[in-house]
Amino acid sequence: MPLRQTARIAALAALCLGLAAPPVSALSCRRPDIVNAFSDANAADEVYVIARGQFSGGPGPRPGGTTDGKPRSYRATFNGETIHRGGASERLDTEVIVTETCAGPWCAELDTRNEVLTFLQVNEAGGSPTLVLDPCYGSFFANPTEAQLQAIQDCFEYGCTSS
Repeated sequence: MPLRQTARIAALAALCLGLAAPPVSALSCRRPDIVNAFSDANAADEVYVIARGQFSGGPGPRPGGTTDGKPRSYRATFNGETIHRGGASERLDTEVIVTETCAGPWCAELDTRNEVLTFLQVNEAGGSPTLVLDPCYGSFFANPTEAQLQAIQDCFEYGCTSS
């Protein structure tokens, strides 16, 4: 087979493979950072409480996985404590309105298997607090570390700004 014809066949094959391949895309997230989350909550117009504990209830895992692109809201139970300046804490056992948001096809999913550290939006009218989960989990930390807990206390004590 002449070289010219071989090159044409190779080019045609590459073109066909390129057309048949699905588009490649991925969700790109910054690594969640407790200082950024604290700063964002502190700067928000809404009032937040820092909560450490575990969630239960809710609808469970998404049937199609976390790439179905459909946000959902539901009620779940939170059992744990709130964290305050100076290491003080207060027991918190409450129903929480959870909203799992999506970015394109990628969606958040509530972790009910692990202890978490997160920021709950206070309902100033006295109703259930709200947790809004984004697919990058920017203010939701599974299995919080001592370093994260210390960073929260440092933010209370000295202030902190997001990077």
